[in-house]
Amino acid sequence: MEFRLHLFVDMLATHSPKAHYYRYLNQLLSSVAQKRYREMEKSIEHALRLDPGNTKYLFEKACILMGQGATQSALKILQKIAVSPPGDYIFQRDLARLQIAEIYVYDLQVSEEKKLAVVKKLVRMQNSNIFQQDMVYILKVGRLYAKLGEWKIARQIFDYLFFHKYKVMYRVPFAFEFYKDKLNESDEARVKSYLQQFTFDYSKK
Repeated sequence: MEFRLHLFVDMLATHSPKAHYYRYLNQLLSSVAQKRYREMEKSIEHALRLDPGNTKYLFEKACILMGQGATQSALKILQKIAVSPPGDYIFQRDLARLQIAEIYVYDLQVSEEKKLAVVKKLVRMQNSNIFQQDMVYILKVGRLYAKLGEWKIARQIFDYLFFHKYKVMYRVPFAFEFYKDKLNESDEARVKSYLQQFTFDYSKK
């Protein structure tokens, strides 16, 4: 699990209306990795005692569990969040659905068909407000489809992000020059070219 903004996205971080929340989640995950999260965990647990159904705090508890390697426990909480009604924390609900899809794709030993079915069910691109607004979310969805070898869908997502939604490539001259002559390459090659522009490997989380 990670919510970092990479390279081109760093340059356009203002396009994520929740950039501050991503930074907070990264601090939380970093604290878990360094075993300095006890106070934050106590604060979250206290908040949940007062408001057991609070989606925001449930999501943060799931993040801590994921950081501890307790994937199944985190998954149970995320599944609860995923079916919660729309409310003040619809952003966390959408992130929970994405995180469930990531767990299935990266962590669970299930068939590729099952993984793809889960991704398509939980990540409803056309109907998701977050997909229309948030660059980090779009990147993570594109990477999921790339991991599953769904190159055509992944390419559509990245083309949408880089050329249509935010026009990233037009804002970064050397990048536009790099891509403009590659419009006819295969979907797989195109997606891998996109992913090379980031600090993560398309085959990893």
